[in-house]
Amino acid sequence: MKKKYSAGQVSQSFWQKEFGIGVSLFLAGKSPTEMREMSLNENIYLQASKGSRIRVAQAMNQRLSVIPDSLLDLYNDVDSQNQKLINLTAIMKLNQLLEDFIIEDFRNEIMLGDSKIEDYEWKAFMRRKEGESEIVDNWTDETKRRMLVLLKTFVRSSGLSVVDEQGVDIIQRHLLDPRVLNELEKENLGIYITAFTGV
Repeated sequence: MKKKYSAGQVSQSFWQKEFGIGVSLFLAGKSPTEMREMSLNENIYLQASKGSRIRVAQAMNQRLSVIPDSLLDLYNDVDSQNQKLINLTAIMKLNQLLEDFIIEDFRNEIMLGDSKIEDYEWKAFMRRKEGESEIVDNWTDETKRRMLVLLKTFVRSSGLSVVDEQGVDIIQRHLLDPRVLNELEKENLGIYITAFTGV
């Protein structure tokens, strides 16, 4: 199946606090429409402008729509790192470029025991995608740059890497809560588990 790449998320961020608010509203029975209206009228996501309220509400509704309810039910009962990985799972399911990087590059690094992601490796990934996808190849240089910055933001904000004094990403291994691991396995996302944990 042909992969679908999009630069539509280029203005997004990891938005962990906002995702937690969205999960709580979802678990309270709020519909996507109600959550969007609450964002506009009550500024539940604490955004500075009307445009941001709309953008964040739309992003949260999209993320919540691709995560199984059983995983969302666990959200408030797991630690902050597992919460970040649940958020990352949602973003990966919506962002093909991010999923490719985590599965094809980050996962291989962590499985091989490599502890770093050098700057040239980020750039090599983007060049490879240019060769694989006409869509990516046709992005402007500025869009490619911004998408690469976004990938770094997602990886770092999720806790999969931390930046050292030289600006190099140091890979972090994490323990998944057994309940989260079980739900990911049910969704046939074992490849995500390997990427997150290295095993």
